[in-house]
Amino acid sequence: MVYVKGAGRDEKGFYIILDETPFYPQGGGQPYDTGTIDDIAVEAVRWSEDTIRHYVSVDPSLLVDKSVCCKIDEARRHQNSRCHTAGHLLGHIVEAFYPELKAVKGHHYPDGSYVEFSGSIPVDLDRINQELMRVIGLDCAVHSWAESTKKFVQIGSYNAWPCGGTHVKSLLELGQVVATKQKHSCNLVRINYNLLL
Repeated sequence: MVYVKGAGRDEKGFYIILDETPFYPQGGGQPYDTGTIDDIAVEAVRWSEDTIRHYVSVDPSLLVDKSVCCKIDEARRHQNSRCHTAGHLLGHIVEAFYPELKAVKGHHYPDGSYVEFSGSIPVDLDRINQELMRVIGLDCAVHSWAESTKKFVQIGSYNAWPCGGTHVKSLLELGQVVATKQKHSCNLVRINYNLLL
């Protein structure tokens, strides 16, 4: 149970502010969680300055100062976690094979996942896909932790990266990850990827 600190309405609709939240707000290249707060559907979760707003379709003002039960859509969370971890793994593998490329941005959405790298050299996607398959087959553990105000994720023996997103616990949860295409522009390489299972 969590406590409703406030409620309101802005240009995106009605929202609820909780004293603490199990919902992941959109950010860091990952989509927001959905679910329910006391059987009211949570349609979006977004940061607004230093608070997290849980957007709902009905006026939630009667919930203010009450304890509520939150339920996350676990299937959506797991899919988003898979996409996010897959993006980090792709970044590690590309950087290992092509040290001239450095991952600078990730977009870990199920309908259009990609990682962008600074640099301009072409990438052998067949080689990348073979290594993705090999490393996923090793079923390395994925560890997430916090130090002070920063969060980190580490896949197997790869270097830890700062990341506040959600992730799977082991690589076999990813299923098959395939780098599908690359695009070069303005000293950036964008590599798109899909999860097949």
